[in-house]
Amino acid sequence: MQNCYPSRPPQFPRPWNPCAVAGFALSLLPIASIAGFCISIAGVIQCAARGERGRMLAIAGILIGSLWIGIMAMLVYTFAVDIFYELLWWFGEEEVRYSYLAITSLI
Repeated sequence: MQNCYPSRPPQFPRPWNPCAVAGFALSLLPIASIAGFCISIAGVIQCAARGERGRMLAIAGILIGSLWIGIMAMLVYTFAVDIFYELLWWFGEEEVRYSYLAITSLI
């Protein structure tokens, strides 16, 4: 006796989402962490909409990217405060205050 039911078509694995992979790779680099963060967010949204693989990879890209962004923000703040105190030491408080007022009035 033959089986008269048709066999199921072969199932292929779901493809990886390119935004999730690129976002994760870019978030590993400190210089490109902002781009990796943004692309990883797009990857999470696309994985949910299209049913592709890579959602956890995109979430990891968001976490690593936000970590690098926070570290960079702290470094920029630290160096800015350090430069401000160096200016105070070199030029004195009065000159730095007037320079700061002149710069902020331009903004």
